[in-house]
Amino acid sequence: GAGIFTALVGADVDAKPRVAKLLLKLTSRGGTQSQREIPFKIKTKAFRKESFNVPPDFDQMTPETLEEIRRERELFARAFAASAPERLWQAPFIRPVPHEASASSFGSRRIINGVPRAPHSGTDLSSPAGTEVVATNYGRVVLVGNFFFAGGSVVLDHGGGLFTMYFHLSEFRVGEGSMVSKGD
Repeated sequence: GAGIFTALVGADVDAKPRVAKLLLKLTSRGGTQSQREIPFKIKTKAFRKESFNVPPDFDQMTPETLEEIRRERELFARAFAASAPERLWQAPFIRPVPHEASASSFGSRRIINGVPRAPHSGTDLSSPAGTEVVATNYGRVVLVGNFFFAGGSVVLDHGGGLFTMYFHLSEFRVGEGSMVSKGD
């Protein structure tokens, strides 16, 4: 409605419980600027823990593999650093596949070969091989490639620092720089 705004505010999976403050900067149509601090509460969240083992060649990286991973992180960082300033998406977002989130979803704490690792920071929507994956919303494709941990990947920029990442894909039907519509 008129005068009502909605925002999506993400908190890091490792954020500690506390009262945080959001700084809202406003510019009226007439150009008048103001700002307001809005407090919000970050609550404690208990995430699942999962332990599993992988072959040593996947867990213990060679210097060459570590260099490959470093290069890949730089590619992702560059993609995330260049988000379109304007909002490209339109509510609502749609599911990229018709399947529900898997048990190994956001925030789960992974222990691999007995060693605690970074928490899982995505939501897995596992699907059978060959399932078509669609764009959750309008945006620009900012990264396409095969990566060590993520496999076949596409990163879609929805503008304003909001991205959708599609991992473990078997093929691509889109290239970097392409504009996509919801459902493509």
